[in-house]
Amino acid sequence: MRFEEIVIETDSSNKIMSLLVFLKNRAEQTGAKPEISMDALAQMASSVGVSLTYDNFSTLVQGNPAFETLVADFNQETVVLNLAGDETTIASKADLDLEPVDKVDSMAKRALKKRT
Repeated sequence: MRFEEIVIETDSSNKIMSLLVFLKNRAEQTGAKPEISMDALAQMASSVGVSLTYDNFSTLVQGNPAFETLVADFNQETVVLNLAGDETTIASKADLDLEPVDKVDSMAKRALKKRT
């Protein structure tokens, strides 16, 4: 019985870890804020079969160094995830996407001037 409890706990912590990694990657790709409400995280965890409360989450984060690297801050209302860079890095990636648009606009204007 005791071994089964350990296996179940490890399995649920792996599911929560996978969920946090998914949310972190999604925030990095979309440039969204790396923040989620505790209620939304608990609902997502319940959809993968894990009952998550603030106390359970607090125990997981404080007891596992892998969680400490993923979670920047958390309280009873929100969870903030660590990203590879900070939010200004994500914003600068979005700004980089504007440069080709400006280049194409200038090329189109130059071509239009040649036609007239």
